Order: sequence, then C-alpha cells, then structure tokens
Amino acid sequence: MTEESGKTFISHASEDKPFVKNLADTLIRYGIETWYDDYEIDLGDSIRGRINEGLSASKYGVVVLSHNFFNKKWPKAELASLAGILEEGRLLPVFHDISVDEVGQYDALLRDIKGVKAEGNARRVAAAVAKKVLGKNAVSKGGPAIYRNATISISRLPLSEDQCLQDMLFEDCVLQGLAVLTLHEDCKFEQVTFNGPEVFLAVPRGTALVGTYGVRRVSFRRVRFKDIGFTVTPEEYQAAMRSMGRAPLNFQFPPHLQ
Repeated sequence: MTEESGKTFISHASEDKPFVKNLADTLIRYGIETWYDDYEIDLGDSIRGRINEGLSASKYGVVVLSHNFFNKKWPKAELASLAGILEEGRLLPVFHDISVDEVGQYDALLRDIKGVKAEGNARRVAAAVAKKVLGKNAVSKGGPAIYRNATISISRLPLSEDQCLQDMLFEDCVLQGLAVLTLHEDCKFEQVTFNGPEVFLAVPRGTALVGTYGVRRVSFRRVRFKDIGFTVTPEEYQAAMRSMGRAPLNFQFPPHLQ
C-alpha cells in the first residue's frame, strides 16, 4: 500500500452512531477518504466481507472508544484487526464519553496511544484526525457542502466549533428538527416553506439561547422546514422575507423589540 493510498476506517459501536456519523461527514468534507459502514455496506452485501475489505484497504484507523465499544464483540474484533495491520502511529483513538483511565481498565495497551477526547464535538475531533492524516490543518474542500433531494435531521449535520451549520447548500430537501436556528451572516432563502409564522421567535439583539444552532453562509433552495424555528431580530426577519421575495408575514414583535 503506497503512502497516498488507503482509507481512514472508522470503528465504532452502533450505539454511538449519532456522534460517529457527524464525525464521518466532517472528515469527508475535509477531503479524507473515509470508510464508514453506513456509506460502504449496501443492501444484500456481506457485512463481514465488506468490513474485511475496508480494514485491508485502510491506511489509518479511527477507533471511537466508549463503554458501548468495549461491551460489544464486533468493534473489539475490528480494533484487533486494525492494530495488527496498521503501522505505529496510524491507530487514532477517540475517547467518547469515557476517560483514559476507564479505557485502561478495558485495554491497558490503549493507554499508551495518545488519543483525542470527543466531548461531543465531532468537528474538533475531525480537525485533529485530518491534521494527522493530511499532515496539515484541515480546510473544507471545494466550497460549501451540498445536500440535495434528501430528508435530513438537523441533529445529524456536522457543526462548526461554535455550534453552527456553516458553508452549506441545501436544494430540494426537507430539513427536520426539533431545532431552533439563529441566522448569522450570509444566509439565503429561495422558494422555502415553513410550518407557519409561529416558527419565528423574536429575541433581543445579542441574546444567546441555549440549545440553538447558528447558521452561517448557508443557502436554502426549495427547502421545507419541518419542526424548525428561527430566532430573529426585526431587521433579520425583514431581510429574510425580502430575500425570499415575500411580504413579511402578519405578526408583531413585542414593543421592546421593535
């Protein structure tokens, strides 16, 4: 296997898929050829056969370690295979809801390999992995990530370090929550559909709401929003309506926000 060839295999427990899918999507955006089971195993495939193919074609192995991981047989078998075929420095542990000491209680040898703590932040983990794999800090390739003709849960999308959907284009999609979005700079809407005027939540300028997702440099074309709200100031609301070529919906902001 040449230095340039090979994929980055992600080994994980199925219970950790919400975090792992976010990580895989972010690595792909960085231009890393990623082996992630949901994207590699098709209907009717031999699961064991496809995984063995992925393992043998891998140059790096990202192992998402968790209590779920160590309590299942199959992920531990993948770990053993990766440890056997990868050169030193190419097994990359990610500690997901587990401490280094707890990992050592399951497998003492893993304590000797420097890993990265997930702490729920897939983008930060992806940046560390990309720096190792690419030999440089990660930069998203080819402009915005593009999503077309799909129904997508907001919770499954990769986020920036400050919890924003960033540099994305959605066309002919359904975006579903439950979620509340806060619009930042350069957000465009074209032929979109909302649940109704109640999805717009008026907030004072500068208010930071816990649990919201920011939106930065994102375009929505022919998108239907399902169970998703927006926090906006009056100016942002007016601008969003103008960008869609629509008259503002008939509702009033509280007087102190006018």
